[in-house]
Amino acid sequence: MGTYGNRNDETGRYIMYQICARFTVKDESMDEVLAILDELIEETRREPGNISYQLFQHVNDPTVLAVFEQWKDQEAIDAHNASAHFNKALPALEPFQAAPPIIEVYALVK
Repeated sequence: MGTYGNRNDETGRYIMYQICARFTVKDESMDEVLAILDELIEETRREPGNISYQLFQHVNDPTVLAVFEQWKDQEAIDAHNASAHFNKALPALEPFQAAPPIIEVYALVK
């Protein structure tokens, strides 16, 4: 069986990543959460390695939000995770979460 993923020949790293960050918000806190996420989304979409950064709400449970992110490479993700706007938003969101977030990272296969 072959190796999966679209790797850069020079570095051996994956070329593109997809992240799904899913979290459940306390029902009464949705307005606060959306305000925090609006700022995070606006700033993140300006980052050079960001391909896409979109917020979705679960159809059957409006307290469940998911951010679907596409990144050029691991370096772009690392830069995002170190950014001021990311590190401002994360602790600001914490008191409004009903459960710990679920973060899933995928690498492009084809």
